[in-house]
Amino acid sequence: MLVINGTQTIAANHLVLTSFGALTQRLLGPRYDALDAALQARHLQFLWHPVLTSIFAVPAFAILMVAGALVVLVTERRKQLIGHSSRP
Repeated sequence: MLVINGTQTIAANHLVLTSFGALTQRLLGPRYDALDAALQARHLQFLWHPVLTSIFAVPAFAILMVAGALVVLVTERRKQLIGHSSRP
């Protein structure tokens, strides 16, 4: 996202930030439009309006940065304690 937004910013001569909704719409295509209808069919329309529309308005780099940080935290190895006995 840094490269894409950086290139667009240089070309437009002003700051351009791609929203997460625009990125999702590009990746999913017609399935993005069907997402709202699928949630309404399952009586989960409350997820679309307050929750997903708020998330889709956030810049994509912020969502990807948080997701990357969570992956790093979850996959980090536990540090072994040195000098402590492991016997009960």
